[in-house]
Amino acid sequence: MNYSDSWFKNATDDDLETEREKVRRAFCSAGSDYKLATRLQNLLWRFDSEMSKGTQDSKESTGYPKPREHGWYLPNDD
Repeated sequence: MNYSDSWFKNATDDDLETEREKVRRAFCSAGSDYKLATRLQNLLWRFDSEMSKGTQDSKESTGYPKPREHGWYLPNDD
């Protein structure tokens, strides 16, 4: 479980999803080991952050939706 900055930078979407699932399972089975659970939670957040950015080969970001001109979920019917 040694994920370096360069690993995150070069990982594909499939790699991120596969490795995140492994970390999620380890987090769920951490039980009462608070230190381990905290490290795994921080690692899950790191995976989520990288996955929301998208990879270099994708043309558009997979991050949070951008607000529209008239609000977040309102149609653009003028």
